[in-house]
Amino acid sequence: MLLNEEEKKKISNEVREIILNEISKIKDISNFNNKEWMKKKDACKYLSVSNNTFDRFRYEGLPSCTVSGITLYNRKDIDDFFINHRD
Repeated sequence: MLLNEEEKKKISNEVREIILNEISKIKDISNFNNKEWMKKKDACKYLSVSNNTFDRFRYEGLPSCTVSGITLYNRKDIDDFFINHRD
């Protein structure tokens, strides 16, 4: 089966979009690995959880550091928290 030019372009655009999304995910992961401290929004992204789920983790003892009203979360503390909460 041969594809016409319109079909080829559509497939090409879809593949391009998939590749760009995957590159973006890789960049996000790389950025997290370079960040020692994160704001809540980034910590939620790092864990791939909602804001409410992250709040539950905080209630369960996830450590934080607040300086001048800014709360930050240490990447190693987050990793350790989950290692210690494995089933």
